[in-house]
Amino acid sequence: HVFNLEETLVMVDCHAAGSADIKALKSVIQQRKQQLIEGTDANICNIMAETEVVAHSLPSSYSLVTQRESYNQGLPRVTQFLERVMAVLPDWALSLHPFPVVTWTAFIEYLHLVVNPLAGDEHLKEVIQQLQLMGEVVYLKCEQEDLIILHPKWLCSTVCGFLLSQEFRNNALISGTYTREEFQLAFPEYEARDILRVLSALGICIQCTEAGQTEYEFPCYNGLEQEEG
Repeated sequence: HVFNLEETLVMVDCHAAGSADIKALKSVIQQRKQQLIEGTDANICNIMAETEVVAHSLPSSYSLVTQRESYNQGLPRVTQFLERVMAVLPDWALSLHPFPVVTWTAFIEYLHLVVNPLAGDEHLKEVIQQLQLMGEVVYLKCEQEDLIILHPKWLCSTVCGFLLSQEFRNNALISGTYTREEFQLAFPEYEARDILRVLSALGICIQCTEAGQTEYEFPCYNGLEQEEG
């Protein structure tokens, strides 16, 4: 499982910060956080999936999916290797501006070059798990090679926040389908090929190829079905 569904439904009004529902939501989040720290809910930690590309660089027994026994372990311990990796991530992300995204292979090569050339498979497994659990990176499973977002706030706010905003939706194609060239014009801040790869991994768009023409369908923008209904 990637997400856990809460048994209690909480409806909130974001404009009423002091409401009982907001307090209930904060309570649920705090409980989940504590369970994650103490390891009392192992399902929360099953957050990453491996691909063939990752498998080639790791032993057959290696898995990026972390299965921990419930009621046994909390968060992995903070190691010196993790601290050194966290120390170099901000500068690396800044050097990649405005697109702080790297492949899994590039991530491994960079850590070997800058942090520790002797870092083994188990060290890499542990550090990527910890970084994701701490919210320092976002690990995206892709068809070709997995991606690592070095700046989660950029992904959630600058990219998704803008593309899902009412401002962008008002100007989106009513069909919800873009060619790469059309999307480049609609979102010129980044190379369309790269950003569409990230959005496809997130499930925001779907790549479709028909008659040799590759298009990207964004269900959230599709207004044709609503009009027909």
